[in-house]
Amino acid sequence: MRLRQRLLLIFLGLGVLPIRVVGWMARQRTLSAIEDLVVSQAQERAGRMAEAIDGLYGPRRSGLLYFLENAETIRLLKEGAFPGPDATGTQAPPQDPRDHLQWAWETLGGSFESLAFLDPSGETVFTLGDPGSTQPATRRSARAAENVTVTEPVVDPQSGDTVGAVAVTIRSALVLPTISETAGFGTLGRVMVVDRATDRIVAHPRRETVGGLLADELAGPQTVSGPAASHEAFTALTDPGTAPTDPGTALHLTSGDSVTVAVAVPVPRTPWAVVSLASLNEFSTGIARMGNQTLGFVVLIAALALLAAMAATKRAMGSLDALTVAAGEIAKGDLSPELPDSTSDEVGTLT
Repeated sequence: MRLRQRLLLIFLGLGVLPIRVVGWMARQRTLSAIEDLVVSQAQERAGRMAEAIDGLYGPRRSGLLYFLENAETIRLLKEGAFPGPDATGTQAPPQDPRDHLQWAWETLGGSFESLAFLDPSGETVFTLGDPGSTQPATRRSARAAENVTVTEPVVDPQSGDTVGAVAVTIRSALVLPTISETAGFGTLGRVMVVDRATDRIVAHPRRETVGGLLADELAGPQTVSGPAASHEAFTALTDPGTAPTDPGTALHLTSGDSVTVAVAVPVPRTPWAVVSLASLNEFSTGIARMGNQTLGFVVLIAALALLAAMAATKRAMGSLDALTVAAGEIAKGDLSPELPDSTSDEVGTLT
């Protein structure tokens, strides 16, 4: 390998390539920082909405606890229907727990639309309020379902067995805050509330989406990456039976070049989860474009520097090549060979 080639390789190895590597690493660090920002903002918004719902539902749940822990509720679910007086009229019938529950409803039921007492098989034993309001929500012209239903188990304190459940239907305006279009992070971000049992959306900034399925909101040829590897894993984040140990875990939903960060935070003591979606491309595309432009500029500067180095080495090596030829002629006996032009550098001095 000639000296000129060696000098050019040294310039490439110690000058051009390190600049490109440093530029690429800086771009990757910037993109990673943007991703961390988007994830943290999606988690923060989902957590804040979950706290707001918990604060609204808490006072209503205190009234529900009376029905869940009441001895008459347990009697009703364990013993079923209560007979009237016997034929002889000598035996007084046991007090019907429904009488007490009806009184409690008139006293404490102002926050609820209806209460349904369910046996262990899920069959309705007794209903208070408007039974029609317990029907599942479908699509409605509102930003939240008109009514939402919460089902909680009834546990016998003596045996510890679950003897049934109470399904309470509440007006959504009392427990679900209004979700604005700006609740999500960025112009493409959005926040919604999902029923974990049915995967139906119960609150959303777009009214036409309420009552729809979470799968429809996430529809598309997407792949999932992150701590989980499938849509089933993302759905599990909203499943009340498989609540994550780390609520707010972020998944990445990829469709082509578009990447959406998805976060699900279950709301304590409710059947709901807050799902926050944020577009990673909305923030990373501009930075990536800027990084590509910067990297291109660096490559251009490096190319110009390389051309300048090649020109300088060509001039220097041209004089050395001429001296090499002259030395060969002298070795052959020619004492007046053609010499390169005299210069002020070391080659000129040698000449």
